[in-house]
Amino acid sequence: YDLKLTITFSCSHSMPEARFGEAAHLGNVCWLEISGNVSETIFRPGLYVVSFRIMLSNVFGFRGSPIKLCLSTSDGQHTESGRFFQGDQTRCETVAPLRSMGDRWLELDVGTFSVHEEMPLSVKFSLMEIEGGAWKRGLVVDCVKIQPFDHISGTFI
Repeated sequence: YDLKLTITFSCSHSMPEARFGEAAHLGNVCWLEISGNVSETIFRPGLYVVSFRIMLSNVFGFRGSPIKLCLSTSDGQHTESGRFFQGDQTRCETVAPLRSMGDRWLELDVGTFSVHEEMPLSVKFSLMEIEGGAWKRGLVVDCVKIQPFDHISGTFI
């Protein structure tokens, strides 16, 4: 994959349990924006899920507005969902699935896309909360995973 990932207002810390040895920690910010894309990649036919591998550590400030998750593909597929890291999920029109991985890590599903035939496909995805204006902290982002839907694991929470 040719993956590009941009995280606004975070700093990277060494974490031995992180997939690549370090993870991005959200400090005290009022603007949260993580975006990425995979360019012109050949996927085998099937259903795929894009997920952020995250940890919530002394989370604060995520009650007022939901995190918004978006996914789009170069062939016109598009999904949007939301998730509160604190409080009532019923305020989201479409709730983003969150799975516990059995340790401190969680996988937050951005969305799914399907591939019908092998051909180059670009995928864009984002996680953001830029409308509420509340100060927030405590989100740790380890990595992004793109995997076949039938390979996902963990317990939905």
